[in-house]
Amino acid sequence: MFEQIKEAAHSTVWNVRQMKANRCLKRTGQKKLSEGARKIRVGFLVQMKEVWDKQAPVYEKLTADNRFSASLIVVPPYDSRTSAFSSGEYEALLRFLKTKYPAGDILKAYDKHWLDLSPMGFDYIFYPRDWENELPPAYRTGEVIKYAKTCYIPYGIGGFRYGRQFYLKRSFFLSLYINFCNSKEEAALFPENRYKHNIFLGLPVIDGSIARQQSNEAGSNTVLWTPRWTFEEMYGGTTFFAYKDKILSLKTKMPDINLILRPHPLTFKNALRLGLMTEREIEEYKNSVREHGASFDTNEMAGDTFRQTGILITDYSSIILEFFLSGKPVIYCAKTNINFSETYKQMIRGCYITENWEQTETIVQKLRNGEDELKTVRTNIIENIKKQHIGATERIVNFLINDAYHS
Repeated sequence: MFEQIKEAAHSTVWNVRQMKANRCLKRTGQKKLSEGARKIRVGFLVQMKEVWDKQAPVYEKLTADNRFSASLIVVPPYDSRTSAFSSGEYEALLRFLKTKYPAGDILKAYDKHWLDLSPMGFDYIFYPRDWENELPPAYRTGEVIKYAKTCYIPYGIGGFRYGRQFYLKRSFFLSLYINFCNSKEEAALFPENRYKHNIFLGLPVIDGSIARQQSNEAGSNTVLWTPRWTFEEMYGGTTFFAYKDKILSLKTKMPDINLILRPHPLTFKNALRLGLMTEREIEEYKNSVREHGASFDTNEMAGDTFRQTGILITDYSSIILEFFLSGKPVIYCAKTNINFSETYKQMIRGCYITENWEQTETIVQKLRNGEDELKTVRTNIIENIKKQHIGATERIVNFLINDAYHS
């Protein structure tokens, strides 16, 4: 009985929040501009350089279009429990963006105090991730929708088929005006709401990946390993602890390869949190990697490393598809008996699936010998995926233009 009362109370609170969100969505969504009156003002919240490539094609397209004024709002990594953040990571993020966009409109979200975005005249504000607890309260969708249209381009290329309840229970989506979904399949999971747009127009990162493929070095001798950070099997699990020492044996058996490790950014933090490694053990492992002649990836963006990579060994990750589209082989080491999205199901059919290190090493050796049995399969899958995403950036920009002038 208590649980039923608790659930009913939660449902009532949630319904009230949805009603309040709808009022803001309606009021802000009705705002429109007169063509030529002024530029459409767009802000992009940037908090992790590792996921910036998901929004970058749209930002760069807008900066080249005189109908828009686009700004980068640089937000430090934020801990909602303590309201603290790392100033070192914040400064590194600022340097990264200033290097890429020396003439860009770059705003510091924090400089002795949090920047108030409400009077700055933004028409649209794009979010980098759907994790609101890692943003200061004033920057969450429920606050921003009061004065600007909130937008989201997924930071990960969706691999899992989540149920509708997953999205209904996320506060981020309550006040999200435009959700540029991963797929038609994902867009259909959201309930109809006349004040919101849940739409699939393709993913800009794939647009950018396809454009860069001219510079791929298909014959590269680089082997890249990208282990996941979490043990949760429903999300594919991780081979980090099972393979972290064995992967280094590739340099002993194949000394001519260039072996690069790019663990998920949370891998070592999670190992510390769970007590699986100490600071000293992490440092000793990093030294061991160097002593074996391997290295950790130093590129800010995974796409830069992908272009020089010949073989990818990976757990589940949202970055696999970008590499897969290059046509180069992928060795997939994660669990496969999980509820993949349709796009991931297609891609997995073109990957080499291995269940242990011995199988993984054998496939690496075969690929190094030119035995790539899945090459034709990959080519056909790639063509099917490209059809869904080519032109995504242009379509998103046109959607903004139409919405701004004809809301």
